[in-house]
Amino acid sequence: MHRIVQASERCLDMVRMIATATEQQSTAMEEVSTTMENISSVAKTSQKAITQITSATNELSHLSGNLQGSIGWFKMNGKMNEEK
Repeated sequence: MHRIVQASERCLDMVRMIATATEQQSTAMEEVSTTMENISSVAKTSQKAITQITSATNELSHLSGNLQGSIGWFKMNGKMNEEK
């Protein structure tokens, strides 16, 4: 009878250890899930920023072309005025 009680106590201890380990794993998985959500949010924010930067770069390129055209026009008119 004594051995049965000891075996039952060992089984109970093992069940408690398994329950504790399961709780720890659950907590760790929740932390991983939260971290993954944060990473996803940062990635989405970065993608939006990249889109905005691309748009701004394209606009600056367009403005630069316009400015070069204007400078060219002034240079041509300046040369024509010098020739007169």
